[in-house]
Amino acid sequence: MKAKLTNLRQTFYLQLVQKLQTLSDQLTWSHYTELLEIDEDLERNFYEKECISEKWSVRELIAYIPNKWFY
Repeated sequence: MKAKLTNLRQTFYLQLVQKLQTLSDQLTWSHYTELLEIDEDLERNFYEKECISEKWSVRELIAYIPNKWFY
């Protein structure tokens, strides 16, 4: 059981690191925490680029995600 939990934790950590590597250093950590909630890479990348190019605040990002700007 302990080995299984360790494997699950390592898998989660690796996935998180992979997602973080795709993010830019032009946004705040608060932006990142919101972007990491998005499962789809393509959608997350879209919102990341919009945040940078349109200079969205975290509040704006939070407002736009549920409105499905990506779709």
